[in-house]
Amino acid sequence: MRATEVYLGIDLVYYGDGRRLEYDFVVAPGSDPGRIRLAYDGAESVTTDEAGNLLIGTRLGTLVQRRPKVYQEFAGERREVDAAYAIRGGRIEINLA
Repeated sequence: MRATEVYLGIDLVYYGDGRRLEYDFVVAPGSDPGRIRLAYDGAESVTTDEAGNLLIGTRLGTLVQRRPKVYQEFAGERREVDAAYAIRGGRIEINLA
């Protein structure tokens, strides 16, 4: 499924993989990926681990959201961009190197 313009110039594509829900943000050329913010209502804690995964503590246990994978396409070729979660004021951002 695709939700268009969840942020200006940014679509959200989400899909299931068995028991897991995954999603991708698709950022149009010239759009600002810095607009993307995540929040987890009801979370008791939000931290990161040594591998860069996001750990979301709840009363039922800890949910793990894997480290963000970011890439750009140039002439049909994918190039990975270094990215990491940053936690600011209870909101989660994705920082690009």
